[in-house]
Order: sequence, then C-alpha cells, then structure tokens
Amino acid sequence: MGFYDLRCALSGLSLHGAMGPGRHRTAALLVGEVDGRWVPLLPPVGGHYDRYGRVELWGDDPAEAIHAAWVGAVLELLWQAGALRSDAPRKLASHMASGEFGGGAGPFLAHVAESVQDGHGVYIGAVRVRPCFYREDVAAEIAADASLASAEPARLPLLDDFAPLPPETTATIKDLGRVLRWSERHGGLRPVGVDDGNQHFFTDFDRFAREAYQRDPILRRLLSRWHREDMAALADRREFFEPPYRPTSPFDLNDLEPVLAADGVPPAEREALIAAVVAASDPHQVARILGAERSPDAAILAEFAGTIALRGDRMHLHHATIAECSATYLIGERRPRVRDGDSVAVGERLSDGDEDPHELLRIFGAAHVLDRLSALLGGLLGLTAAQAGTLIAPMLRHATVCDTGERVSLARWQAWFEAGQIDDLRAELALTGYPALRVHVDPPLAAIEAAQERRHRLAHRLEDPDRYYLPRDLCGCDAPDSRDTSGA
Repeated sequence: MGFYDLRCALSGLSLHGAMGPGRHRTAALLVGEVDGRWVPLLPPVGGHYDRYGRVELWGDDPAEAIHAAWVGAVLELLWQAGALRSDAPRKLASHMASGEFGGGAGPFLAHVAESVQDGHGVYIGAVRVRPCFYREDVAAEIAADASLASAEPARLPLLDDFAPLPPETTATIKDLGRVLRWSERHGGLRPVGVDDGNQHFFTDFDRFAREAYQRDPILRRLLSRWHREDMAALADRREFFEPPYRPTSPFDLNDLEPVLAADGVPPAEREALIAAVVAASDPHQVARILGAERSPDAAILAEFAGTIALRGDRMHLHHATIAECSATYLIGERRPRVRDGDSVAVGERLSDGDEDPHELLRIFGAAHVLDRLSALLGGLLGLTAAQAGTLIAPMLRHATVCDTGERVSLARWQAWFEAGQIDDLRAELALTGYPALRVHVDPPLAAIEAAQERRHRLAHRLEDPDRYYLPRDLCGCDAPDSRDTSGA
C-alpha cells in the first residue's frame, strides 16, 4: 500500500510528522454513525501517526499513559464480552499476540484503522466503528478558546457501565466536548474514507495551511503563532550562517591623511604618498586596492596542494598528503582551469577570474599580500614597492573574530592574549580598506564575548533547514523563505 498520509479531521492539516514545529501527536477517535451523524464512541487516545493509517502509542506523559491504559482496558472488556466484534477476528488476535502495536488500546485502534482499506467491519453493538484522526495541537488550541468554555463534556453512553472514570479520562472528555462543539460549526466530524490516503508533500502542506488559515479564527491564531516560530527559525539560520553586513563607504582621498598619521608616518612622507595617489593614472584601480574591495570576478584558489576531482557543479580538492583533508568549491558560472585528476599547487587558480587579495591573505598570510599589493600599487603610482608598502601596511594590522565578525586591531588582540583574557575566541587576519580604517574603533572584549554567547545560543536553537516551513506570505507578511518545496 505504501505511505498513507491523512489529513486532520478538524483542520485539514496533514498528519505527516514533517508538518509542524517539532513532532506533534495525533488523536485516534473511534466514531460511529448514529441518526445520520458521526459521533464519538470512546474518548480519543493520543499517539504518533505512522503514515500507514494508524497511530503508534509511545512517549506518553503519565496522565496520557493512564488515560490510554484505561481506554485499552475498556476495549478489552468489550471484546471479551462480545460487545466489540470484528469480521476479521484472527487479524485482531494476531495484533494482540504480536505486541506490534503495544498493549492496551494499540491493537484495537490499529485494527479499526486497517478496516478502511482492508474492508473488514468492526462493530460495537450494532454500530460500525470507523477511525477518525486529528492533530492534538489543533484540538488543544480549540479546547483552550474562551468561546467554547461553556461546552458540556462529550456524552459517551458506552462509558456509563464503566464509572467512575479516572480524572485523566474525565479531563479528556471535557476537552472533547469543546472540540465537538467547534466541529459542529464546520459540519461535524468525518471519519477516514477509502480515498483519503494520498501521500503529502511540501506543496500539499502549503495548500492545507492556506485552507486552514482561511477557515476559522482559532486555526488562524494557531497558524499565526506557528508562522512566527518558523520565521524566527529561518532568521536564526540566516544570522548564524551569513556574515553580518557591515557597510563601508567607497574609498575617498580624505581617508589617507588620518590613517597614515595614526600609523605614525611622518608628515613629509604622508604628503608625498598622498600626492602620488592623487596623480595616479588609474585612480579606479588604486581606489579598489586601498579600499580593499573584493573582486567581483574572483577565481577559486587552491587552499593547499592536492588533487582535483570534478563532480557536476562541485570541485573537490583532496590534500596531497593528508587523506582526511579536503575542500569543496561551488563552480557556479566560473570556467574551470583544471581537469579531473589534475595535481595543483597551493594558491593555484582553479577557475577563471581574478586573484582576490582577501583569499590570498587567507591562504598565504600577511607578508605575501604585503609584497604582492605593494608591488602592484607601486607600479600604479610610480613608487618603489617599499614606498607603496607604507600605504599597504596599515591595511594588514587587523583581524576578524571568527564567531562574531568583529574587526579588532592585532595590537589589541595580542594585548588580550597576553593578559590571558581570550578564552575560546579565534580570529583570522583581515585586509581592511582605508574607509573602514578611518572610522575603526576597537570593540570592547565584553561586546565580542556577548556576541559570541548569542551565536552559541543561536547554534542551540538552529533547526533542520530541510524541514517544512509555512509559506512566508501566509499571514500577509513577506518574511524571507529559504526552504526547498520539492519533496516531503
């Protein structure tokens, strides 16, 4: 038969475990047709929908366990007395003997659920029993609504011979009365039908959610709260994985004087350097260097020496000597300059594009970038590499804190380290442009530690990115949505 997804009899949402924040429970309610209406015969028992038309009974809290055991005892007594009958008694006996569905109510609920597709009849007295399933989170939202406070507990005549009821079951019947009052507003309960078992996918979840949102204010309140939780989870992921946006101004000639002065460059030397920049024949290229702009067409550079493996839109680099060390790059629109199986050296260009100095710094370190940019800038300004290096040197005196993205001067970082104030913080060398240098103020260590603590809290809150999230526009907002709706 394959997977057999069903919809909640109250809300129309899917019983599929992926539709909802966290794992939700499903209530199994045995109903029968009396005077043309579907009415409950026994109190509902909560479990977990197994995608085969049944609920599994496990993970109950103490109150739920007491209630489920009591309903199971009632079903057992009805079966022994002959009041509960089945057209397939051997199948029910097999379920009870195998323990596949646990003890108590489990085998009976499974047997009734299977009757939809198998065609056998299960009866309590003269009434044929049908399964009805609904999400417990939906039922709880309904039962808690003030408009239903006056609803009487559900009337279940079958239980008259089993008094007194345990308090846990009495509470369940009270809530069931409110759920029944609400369901009457929408046409009453409906049991599972033979055509109700289609598989549900994310696109179906979207449709079910939109239908439920439009159906009733109580469902709208539930989905709105769920939506806020989903959008907060997506925002957490973006904050955790995307570097903080720190806007900087474009390079301006006025940036040079204060930065060079702060770096201790003598006035006469500052004047000569600034004059050389002003007279540059290619001011755009000079501005890109001194602004530490990232290349818009950066090449992929090998982080270490190794062997290339091309796999579709991915490029894998396997370390030449450390078997467990590898790196993966997304090729995107760039054209590879290497072939599958090629051996490459550290820093080698693996694709077309420019050698981005930020990547060179990460791979080779500050001395290499200082030499490289000094030679390039000296050629553009008609200066020696040593003279141009005076302009480049301030750009290599900062680091970026890995966890938080804060920029800190190497001098301040070293002072914290020597004072034993750095615990588990890590930082990487940064290439900093003059616009950022001009306005830079080292953040206090406490601010960095607070940002790191927030990141750790985010890490604990992160959820599976592939789980289902409600449509971003469900509640009339335009919250960012990064989910894939291609499958269940």
